Amino acid sequence: MNPSHPSTPETERPLDSTRAMMIWVQLAELFGKAFYRENSESPPKLWIQAVHRLTDQQIARGLANLGNDDLKFPPNLSMFIAACKREKPVRQLGVKLLPMSDTDKKLNEDKAWADMERLAGRKLRP
Repeated sequence: MNPSHPSTPETERPLDSTRAMMIWVQLAELFGKAFYRENSESPPKLWIQAVHRLTDQQIARGLANLGNDDLKFPPNLSMFIAACKREKPVRQLGVKLLPMSDTDKKLNEDKAWADMERLAGRKLRP
């Protein structure tokens, strides 16, 4: 994010809103102009303080994670921090899910019905 301080610890950087504002602009690009209407034109002090404690690498990872999460709405501060601390973007983990077999689908369906009937205390299946 800041080439002159790529991973400078927070204790060695002065508190300013530049990094938080860069994130704010990128979030607006991800979520459209409605982001500013819902969140104001600039980040609140709490965001500025939280971003100050993150490294540039964590911020880059957080923005990548959010971009891969298909969120329908902008993240709040705790969601953003969690995205920054998540090791890899979910879609970049290289895990490919295989389609379920018909037998697995039937077992899952039977288990779901049994769980619902147990909770309801009566038979629910048609």
